[in-house]
Amino acid sequence: MVAITKSVVGIADAGVTNDETAIGWIDTIGFDYGIFNVVTSPHTATTDLLTTITLSEGPDTDISNATAITECVGGTAFDLPTAVFTAQTAGVTNVQFNMDLDKRSRFIFAQVTPVTTVGITYYASLTRGDEAPVTATKANVDVLVEV
Repeated sequence: MVAITKSVVGIADAGVTNDETAIGWIDTIGFDYGIFNVVTSPHTATTDLLTTITLSEGPDTDISNATAITECVGGTAFDLPTAVFTAQTAGVTNVQFNMDLDKRSRFIFAQVTPVTTVGITYYASLTRGDEAPVTATKANVDVLVEV
């Protein structure tokens, strides 16, 4: 049995300077569930690292057509805790969103604004797909190895 999953990258380790916003989108067509992660590189921030982190949904790749997902607005729906976001010089900071995609728009955006220069990555593992990704292209990877 082949698992019907797909990994997708929306932002690939973008070097974002303080108060600049990184924006990326992930196309969820054909999948019913997604695990979305926003990851920062190691950093030396001594205060909260992120001023904003928001996931939005939209019908196309234009962020101006997207609407914030209420449960995915940092600082409002969930805390941006100091304990997680400060001085992670030895490791990365990872925020994960588990999402039922049945009632969501096709594209899920991440908008992330740090207070210091940091690398930002936004990726998702999409599951419960309509069709198994049996080729590298369908799996959205460079090389697909079946074991």
